[in-house]
Amino acid sequence: MDQQTNLSPGSTAVSSFGARAMGVLTSPGDLFSEVASAPVQTSSWLLPYLITLLVAAVVTYSLSSTPSLRQQILEPRQQQMQKQLDEGKMTQQQFDQAVAMMESPVMFFVISFGISAIIVTVALFGIPLALWLTAKLALKSPASYQKMLEVYGLTSLVGALSAVITLLLWHVFDSVHASLGGSLLVMNNFDKENLGHELLASVTVFGLWETALLGQGMAKVSGKSASTGMGIAFGLLAVWVIVSSLLGWVR
Repeated sequence: MDQQTNLSPGSTAVSSFGARAMGVLTSPGDLFSEVASAPVQTSSWLLPYLITLLVAAVVTYSLSSTPSLRQQILEPRQQQMQKQLDEGKMTQQQFDQAVAMMESPVMFFVISFGISAIIVTVALFGIPLALWLTAKLALKSPASYQKMLEVYGLTSLVGALSAVITLLLWHVFDSVHASLGGSLLVMNNFDKENLGHELLASVTVFGLWETALLGQGMAKVSGKSASTGMGIAFGLLAVWVIVSSLLGWVR
């Protein structure tokens, strides 16, 4: 799976994927120093991608089999359809058919997992592209796109861990707005039309952690200071939070 496993004398030793995965949590500085100097390892992004898809499948199945959480996910869409029905843009028959399909656990799983898989795939290749272009333009980085792909792939393991813990919180609080972040403050009265609530929900502990790791990794493969890389990463995060909140993409 890795692109190179036999290293010549004097080359940087390449850790196993398991060691790299642990290094993200325990010693990211050492990990990204290795990523910067070692041959590109396909496993550093492919295995996290597969792990993330697996976690997405587990989360989606759990939601589909828990009526209260599933209904919270569906409620905003049903409200939109009710508005269309009231305005004559949808017939009662179309409304009933759409609601029946949405409330089917099987259809919920198929559609939700399909959307999740698309988002995960676009993020896997799109975010490293944005980081690579930013590093090229802002840092004059010599790092390749494949290096940024490795950095993002490894840091995405934190996102997978976040999804598991968030799912547990959803079940504990019986709310899809329960997460380790600002949304806990408005969990019981979350309003999707409230920009302040959207902004709070955009900021999570794991999101900040993953952003810091991305910045550190980008800096290492670009030969820059960690503070420079993290400054750029958090700047990009701020732009994303504002845009996604304004467009209502948070929930």
